[in-house]
Amino acid sequence: MILRLLALLALLLPAAAGAQSRPEIARTMRRATQFMVEHVAVHGGYVWSYLPDMSRRWGEMEARPSMVWVQPPGTATMGHLFLDAWHATGDPYYYRAAAAAADALIRGQHRSGGWNYFIDFAGPRDAQDWYATIGRNAWRLEEFQHYTDNATFDDAGSSESMQLLLRMYLERREAKYRAPLERAIQFV
Repeated sequence: MILRLLALLALLLPAAAGAQSRPEIARTMRRATQFMVEHVAVHGGYVWSYLPDMSRRWGEMEARPSMVWVQPPGTATMGHLFLDAWHATGDPYYYRAAAAAADALIRGQHRSGGWNYFIDFAGPRDAQDWYATIGRNAWRLEEFQHYTDNATFDDAGSSESMQLLLRMYLERREAKYRAPLERAIQFV
């Protein structure tokens, strides 16, 4: 037991010795956020994972370059992260990144007030083609096997998006968040 603790301590000491200062952490956060905002985001939105060369991307399933995922940990999750970073640092860049994520969700909000699992900024015809090709092969994911043009309560996509819009509205009372937030509340 003591040998295991010593081995663990030996592994952790170099990490503790290399810990960054607060300014270094802030610079690293900013650099990572700039990469996400400037090179990864699609109209302010995100999917779950990407190949390092950005040639392929996935939400719950493979996504096209024009798509962002609503279902966590997608666009709203990133918006919450950026808003939290703004609160932690006071750097307005993070607020703008959160606003871009919220704006992506507003652009993709379903007419019912909720959200689908994803938003395809290329339009409904491209989304229909995605369902007919990629989605139809979704084993155990029946919700992706046919195009339905719907909003869903499943997997917290709508609720997390609503929470982000509420947070954005409460920060500065910007009118652009109020109407979509009210539509989302009516959806519930």
